[in-house]
This record gives sequence, C-alpha cells and structure tokens, in this order.
Amino acid sequence: MKTLLDFLARKDAKAQRRIEGFLLCLLSIGFLSSCIGVNTNISFNADNSGTISLEYRVNQALLSLGRFDGNEAYPTLPVGRIDFERTIARVPGLSLVSHSTRDEAMDSIITARLRFRDINALLGFLDASGSLAMYGNEQGSQKLTLVLGTGILNRDNTLYELIRDISGSYNISFSFSFPSDASLELLDNQGRANNAASQINPQGRNIMFSMPLEHVLYADNGLIAQIMW
Repeated sequence: MKTLLDFLARKDAKAQRRIEGFLLCLLSIGFLSSCIGVNTNISFNADNSGTISLEYRVNQALLSLGRFDGNEAYPTLPVGRIDFERTIARVPGLSLVSHSTRDEAMDSIITARLRFRDINALLGFLDASGSLAMYGNEQGSQKLTLVLGTGILNRDNTLYELIRDISGSYNISFSFSFPSDASLELLDNQGRANNAASQINPQGRNIMFSMPLEHVLYADNGLIAQIMW
C-alpha cells in the first residue's frame, strides 16, 4: 500500500504514464490524486510522541476502484478502517485511535486519528521508503523534512488543463503543533523559497500551510516542507 507522501510525490515516469492511461479511461472522474483533498494535523509531545489527525475528501466514484481486481498499480491512500489497521500492523509504535466516514453529494469524507510512539513511528506512517519523510538534527534543533511534490508532471499538454479543472476544489494542508516554538519553510528542490501556499503560519507553537492540490502536483521545481523545533 502506498503511503501519504508517496501518493503526493509521483516520483517516476512510469507513474506519469499510469496517470495518463487512467485519465483516458476515466475522463468523467479524473485520477485519484486529482480528486482528493488531504488535511493533516500532527501534534508533538515533548518526547516526540504524538497524534496524527487526518481528513480525506475523496470523490466517491474513486473509492470503488480499489475493490476490483487489477487495480493494485494505482496509487492509494489508507481510507477504510481495514487499510489503517494494515498500516499500523506494519509500523511499530503506531496505533489507531478513531476512524469514521461520511458521505456528501460527490465526496466521501474520511477522518482518522492515530497515535505515534516516537519519530520512527511517524516516519513509518508518512513514508515507509524513507526517501520522502526524513528526520535529523541541525545546529541543536530537530528537523522534519517532507517531500510533497517533485515537479515531474508536464504542464504543456491537455492533461494539465484537465487536472487543473478537476482539482480546483481540492486542497492539501498540513499543520503541526509543538510544546515549544517551531518554524516552517516551503522550498523547491534547489532550496529556494516556494511561495505557492495560499495560507501559511511559519512561526510559533502552531505552524501550518495550505495550498490548492494543483500547486502540489505541478510545483515546477518540486515542493519540500522543512519543519524545525
């Protein structure tokens, strides 16, 4: 099962070809990442344990795709309770506190709350590969680095126009709560400032950013969030 950041990043050309083929078959729906909004809040305790609160807004037509054989190649997020139970079974120190689903006119809203014992459990949930969520220390501060977008999708085609239209109502947001002051930077792959956020609070005990999904998928030079505390 793909993880949250793996879903957002689209790391290779094979994934891009899969997206294009999927779109051709499902023009009325769009592909998975263009029909989902993700709201994530990560709250840290002083010992780096904490909780993850998630809300997914998913087009209802897409939820059924994973129920059919042959869809293993499509990127997925944990949405059903059984998905989360499988995730926590493979990540030591991760537990599921609550899970619920409600339906609206076009979307299903999935909410979940998890508890992580330490940084390793948090990283295991965000990115099992270890390449998209990284933790370290820098000049006496702790640093969490999240690779949210790699900028591999090509703007110069009709695929971009379709994705832009479909994804217009969906946002990606991350917020982080700490027992002491923290800071947030959004950068591109060259370490330059990325100013795509529609909302951002970069300093304090509660930091956050939010942006349209389109800006994550089509970040020209990638999108990296660096959090230090």
